[in-house]
Amino acid sequence: MQGLAEFLPISSSAHLVIIPEILGWPYLGKSFDVALHFGTLLALVAIFRDDIVTLLRGTKALLTPGVQAPDEETRLVKLLFVGCLPAAIIGLTFEDIIEEKLGGLFFVAAMLIAWAFLLEAADRESPTRTRTIADLTFRDALLIGCAQAAALMPGTSRSGSTITIALFLGFTRTEAARFSFLLSLPVVAGASILKGLKLATETSTLDILGPLMVGILVSAVSGFLCIKLFLRYLQSNSFRPFVVYRIVLGLFLLYWAATHGG
Repeated sequence: MQGLAEFLPISSSAHLVIIPEILGWPYLGKSFDVALHFGTLLALVAIFRDDIVTLLRGTKALLTPGVQAPDEETRLVKLLFVGCLPAAIIGLTFEDIIEEKLGGLFFVAAMLIAWAFLLEAADRESPTRTRTIADLTFRDALLIGCAQAAALMPGTSRSGSTITIALFLGFTRTEAARFSFLLSLPVVAGASILKGLKLATETSTLDILGPLMVGILVSAVSGFLCIKLFLRYLQSNSFRPFVVYRIVLGLFLLYWAATHGG
């Protein structure tokens, strides 16, 4: 589920909250969540390995005097840096508060439905839009980055929010998704490393080492397949199925929360 929901605009955090709640599974802890996100990071690295090499060259050129790289490579690094700033600042400052205060099913359901309508509105005119990543400005990167920060709220969907804003800004469906995935690379990598180092030596982590390995493998493989098929799907299809899914899921969660407490 992590491998699919992380990259589709349906909110992975919502599904990681919903499925254990409905099926009565025990929570395996933050170590397991970090492992799943690390698996999806591996999927991103495998799909966008050429882009990562480009970003590394651009980063080296920016940080090392005398090293040269094409302007478009260094510019993309700067754009990703600007795009990641909002999520990094808000995440480091408020993540614990957000997880504690905004994790209820009612809130998750509300975010699923609200962003579904925003995605539908953004997607309606996208066939007439032709902007690509080459057209990206620093203003675009900042706005899309703010959408990524908003996705810290459970039920929003990181890919859903960033794709939505990119569509509003006139990017094509495939380019909106591609920049969304590139933008997630430093954020997912940074979060995985920081949380992983913090949790690596805890006894609870060592106790579930087997499930952690399985989680990483399955989320990596499913994430890889999901990205490949999703980008191919967007070449000739709309986001309508995901909009419908979010609304149906949100309504179901409202019913579940009302009848079971949430």
